[in-house]
Amino acid sequence: MIPVSVGSIAWEKRDASGALLGGAQFTITPDPTGSAGILTILDNGPGDANPALGQILVNNALLGTYTITETVAPLGYAIDADPTRVVSVTLADLNPVIGVQGVNDVGVTDESDFHNHKLDVIVIGPGKSPSTPEFVTAIDEESGAVLSQFAPYGNTFQGGVRVATGDLTGDGVDEIVTAPGWSIVAEVRVYTQNGILLTSFQPYGSMFEAASRWRSLTSTATG
Repeated sequence: MIPVSVGSIAWEKRDASGALLGGAQFTITPDPTGSAGILTILDNGPGDANPALGQILVNNALLGTYTITETVAPLGYAIDADPTRVVSVTLADLNPVIGVQGVNDVGVTDESDFHNHKLDVIVIGPGKSPSTPEFVTAIDEESGAVLSQFAPYGNTFQGGVRVATGDLTGDGVDEIVTAPGWSIVAEVRVYTQNGILLTSFQPYGSMFEAASRWRSLTSTATG
């Protein structure tokens, strides 16, 4: 039986300042482990053998040339300006590293780390309207691209949504805070920029419906 040589592939993910940055997702084409199709790697998730955030290691890589592509940037960041790197596993170099491990390798060559710059996001909340669903929309300030849309109070709510932003988790990325405008319990909700609910609370209790109650009292007083 002829032994099969296997190695590894390693690379790093950094922010614009050069600090290691976790949370990105990549694909490797073809799959270096020998399976059909492509291999998807999530930093500190399936396929990543390096427990450090921003440092990715793929083991059991067969000899060959592979294209690594960043497909999903960390939350609040843009994908690298050049999202692909080409690397070869050879008998002479069974464990290639893109760039130099532990060093901020700038640029967009095949020897450069993957880098992300932080997105400047504009968040828009809809006013009261019969149109549904009422989406909160996050837009990239630089490009105008829609980054995410979500209906924080469901697909039938028509009362308008108030929005604010702020870094509430201390990770350097703003969260989106919403509050309903009319007709339902005044529940404040906190979302990530891609619309994942983090927490919610009712600052005035479960019986308080500010806008609808004020409308009711006004109509009673003037009626």
